[in-house]
Amino acid sequence: MKVELRALSSIEPYEGNPRVIPDEAVRELAVVIQHHGWRQPIVVDGDGVILAGHTRYLAAKRLRLRKVPVLVRDDLDAAAARAYRIADNATGEATGDDEAKLKAELAALCGDDPGAADLGVLGMEADRLDELLGLVEPADESPAVPAEEAAAPKTEDEVADDKDEDDEGGGVLVVCGSQAELPAVYDLVIECPDEGTQRAVAELVGGLGLEGVEVDTETIG
Repeated sequence: MKVELRALSSIEPYEGNPRVIPDEAVRELAVVIQHHGWRQPIVVDGDGVILAGHTRYLAAKRLRLRKVPVLVRDDLDAAAARAYRIADNATGEATGDDEAKLKAELAALCGDDPGAADLGVLGMEADRLDELLGLVEPADESPAVPAEEAAAPKTEDEVADDKDEDDEGGGVLVVCGSQAELPAVYDLVIECPDEGTQRAVAELVGGLGLEGVEVDTETIG
């Protein structure tokens, strides 16, 4: 496999892509591409339909680019291509930032003067940058809890129930069938249309080696 330059007009978005892409995400990525170049190519199948990189595709359109870097996966059959798309979206949901390390990196970039660095090239919202740099108080998104509830200690039964839920959760469940009867103890549930896709998705997600994440499969109807 190799990366090649292709005309943006030759690439087609996948009509069944379930990922909702906000305009703000496209704008931020366009800023990053404009100032830092491409960090990842758009991945397409043998027909030029996107497997991974719909946000990159929209950012390229926003920048009015004629050609973009593309990785062609013409070795995948229909089931494997569908599994690739699902796994790509799933892994994006399972990751996040270590906020302490992010703040340290921003502090090192800015030095003693936050205005000395051109933070616009980071593609981050201004309010989020101000919060990370300590220029504003972080927003408290937690709901208000009455004082009597906050002060009340948990009973032994409540503590045991919490432990049972912690022991059961923390995994990825790949299912074939309806999710209606599944307990809400998994971090992520991926629903597949058939058993072949179910097996392919389980193999792809399991092969990513995500620390502390177990992959289970279940066929339900």
